[in-house]
Amino acid sequence: MDFGFEGRSVRVSQEAYSIFLAREAAGREKIAVMQQRLTAADQRLDDLRAELAAVLLGPCKMIVGDELP
Repeated sequence: MDFGFEGRSVRVSQEAYSIFLAREAAGREKIAVMQQRLTAADQRLDDLRAELAAVLLGPCKMIVGDELP
C-alpha cells in the first residue's frame, strides 16, 4: 500500500496496516467507553446536586441522639 506523508509516498505492508487499523479501532473503542463512563458520572453528579437542592430548600427532618428508633 502506498500512503502520502509530507509529500512523499510511503510503502506499508498489509500486515503493518492491519495492525495500525486494529490499534486505531481499539483506541476509538476505549474513548467510547471512557465517554460513557464520563456521561454516567455527570448524570450521577446532576442527580446528587438535585437531591442536595431539594434537602436545602425543603423541610429536613433529622433524627438526633436518643430519638433513634
